[in-house]
Amino acid sequence: MRTSRLFIQRSLCLIPNATPLDLYLFDYNLFQMSKLVFVNSDPSSSARSDHIALALEPESLLFETIMASAAIHLSLAGLVDQQLVCTKKSRALNAMRAAIARRQTINMSRYSTKSSKPAYPLPLDLRDCMVLCSSTSLIGMELSQGSPLSQILPLIRGSTTLIMEGFYAAHDGSSPPAIFRHCQRLVAYFDVLSCVPYPRAPLLDADNWFRDRDEESLNHDPLMGCFSEIFVLIGKAASLIRAFYSGQVEGKEFSVQQYLLISQLDAWQPFQGRATMQGALSNDMQEFVSAQTGNAHKFATMLFLARSGKVTETISSHHVQNLISRLRRTISCVPINSPFIATMLWPAFVLGCESRESSEQAETTQWFLDVLLKQRFENIRVTLKALQENIWPNACLNWVKLCWDHKIQLILA
Repeated sequence: MRTSRLFIQRSLCLIPNATPLDLYLFDYNLFQMSKLVFVNSDPSSSARSDHIALALEPESLLFETIMASAAIHLSLAGLVDQQLVCTKKSRALNAMRAAIARRQTINMSRYSTKSSKPAYPLPLDLRDCMVLCSSTSLIGMELSQGSPLSQILPLIRGSTTLIMEGFYAAHDGSSPPAIFRHCQRLVAYFDVLSCVPYPRAPLLDADNWFRDRDEESLNHDPLMGCFSEIFVLIGKAASLIRAFYSGQVEGKEFSVQQYLLISQLDAWQPFQGRATMQGALSNDMQEFVSAQTGNAHKFATMLFLARSGKVTETISSHHVQNLISRLRRTISCVPINSPFIATMLWPAFVLGCESRESSEQAETTQWFLDVLLKQRFENIRVTLKALQENIWPNACLNWVKLCWDHKIQLILA
């Protein structure tokens, strides 16, 4: 599929009522904003080209959500006014409500033998893909505004419902389109990175999106910006801690499971199975940075587990200090101008929680401000504010329990 800028501009001209501003917003989302979100932002990649094709469909719901996302991000730089943002966001939300209502009507008609076939410009599976893609776009829209997790979780939950329907449909013999599978992983990314630091079990079971130990899982996921296996382990860690804090798992059982998960994380290595991994990484800067991104998530999650129990139990102080040093070192290996920086909020938050000295806190603050200047997503500012107002004033070693007690809910995507 041709997805050059010229081709897209010509396609947009065929959309009824599309304005020059629409062209600018679409172009900005595709060629500028995507570079801040995806490790691979190439419009010709399969996921991106399918995404574009759906956005260019007549009366596309996805087109409306893309307009809103771009307008919001530009407003954060002061490049468009709030009236435009309100208009675009209202159109996107209204379009989503209408699409969901239409979908419910169509689904109800399946059970009626008297109903005629509903008129809709897209096949059923592509309509679901459009709603799912639009939902992920709305999640990104709310994230970029720094909206509270309470506003974002319903979108993640709704996306999960669509994915589960597609998952069960696949077991009936049909296979979801490629774009649907891409959205599965993107929703899983949002889901897992909202399970921490306030621990909860992921809404989307890993069986629905993770291919265990296949060749693809050994490489970094271009949608997630990291290694998918690490996100599975983050979800397991959050689930275990949630069960412990809510009294569903007793202390001895928790300690056993905590040890096993820390051991799994410790054993994990980026690009496992490659015979010449070190040589390959030394010759490819992107793979080196990708590996450090994975390691940063690994060490952050090991610390998350280590700090979740009683401080005097199971995990030695020397081991924890070693993890902190390794986390600090791996974060420093991911340049601010790298596309991988988009997925580094979780490791940076954990390092912030482990920063006791004022100099360390100042360094962490500067990191967040530098990333905010580059990315312009307000959830970055919200995360820094949580450190400054909730974590650092308390100077608590068990910051995981502090997040639980104070319900510090973030989305670290």
